[in-house]
Amino acid sequence: RGRERLAAIGASIAFLYLVSETDARSSMLATLIALVVLLFPRKLGAFFTTRRTRQILFHTALIFAAFIATMSLTSVYTDWDIWSYQTFGKPLMNGREVAWRQGFQQLWAHALFGRGNFKINSWHNWGMSLLTGYGVLGYVTWTTFVRRMLDKGQRHIRDPYILGIITSFLLILLQQSAELGLIGNANTHLLPYMMLGLLLGRVRILERRETRKLHAN
Repeated sequence: RGRERLAAIGASIAFLYLVSETDARSSMLATLIALVVLLFPRKLGAFFTTRRTRQILFHTALIFAAFIATMSLTSVYTDWDIWSYQTFGKPLMNGREVAWRQGFQQLWAHALFGRGNFKINSWHNWGMSLLTGYGVLGYVTWTTFVRRMLDKGQRHIRDPYILGIITSFLLILLQQSAELGLIGNANTHLLPYMMLGLLLGRVRILERRETRKLHAN
């Protein structure tokens, strides 16, 4: 709203400019999407906070890894690599496609519980890190647990703080489809998990307000 939104738009533009110097394409994409959401908050903000959107984004990392791993075996992927070299001066995925293919191959032997070791490969994909480390059981458990935390904010989705936290967390999941830091890395980023804590705290505050109003009436 008002000045706060303008300040956020200005900060996003500045960050997008600075991160463009690093050619960090996933960060650029996530920031660009965040900027679009800020420009059209009512339409896109509501889109990012629906249960259906959350279900899709919670599995986007794994779908993306499977898609790239499959396409990397085709001639079309060679054309994509050439375009990336011409545009960014480096391969499309910087070898991530090889790691993801190996991850899916390893999964056949350790499907249920995984290998229990995140350091076997730098997966650059939170879905692959979780699936290869803790197997299907760990993947389902983690995603279900986090989705239920986000669902707690659904009743209060019109609250701007809850709307902002949920949207930001979903954008982090999208960005972490090709990066390290959310799961299984030695330098795990605490910010996404802090946001979940802020979400639960905000929900508790709003619920206490509702309780007080009921008692007052």
